[in-house]
Amino acid sequence: MPLAAIKPAQTHTRSAATADVPPNRGGRAAVVTDIVARYDRGESIRKIAAATKRSYGGVRHILVRAHVNLRPRGGRPSAPLTTADKLTIVIRYKRFGQSIKQIANETGRSWPVVRGVLVDANVTLKGGQRQGNP
Repeated sequence: MPLAAIKPAQTHTRSAATADVPPNRGGRAAVVTDIVARYDRGESIRKIAAATKRSYGGVRHILVRAHVNLRPRGGRPSAPLTTADKLTIVIRYKRFGQSIKQIANETGRSWPVVRGVLVDANVTLKGGQRQGNP
């Protein structure tokens, strides 16, 4: 076969997100781009997996192959407690009689964080408030 009859390989200009994904595989590049965009907007891998009907491992694999820097596990850390936040926790517990669990649920803080604020404020805990989660 003469060299002139051999067609040169097609070249594709692709983003870094789809660099390792073979072209023309059922719209896979579009799927990868969508998953990377969702993750960059702050969606968790679990939420993306549920929305795209893929497994957690499948979504994570796509992100890793797209060279995305994955966030640490456990979601975003909560903002540090301000003095006003701590005072609110103490008032809810002492004045309104709310439980540590109620305060934690309503303030978006964990049970140990709320308990720690109360202990640091030298609040006498009610009976039944043990060391672990109730």
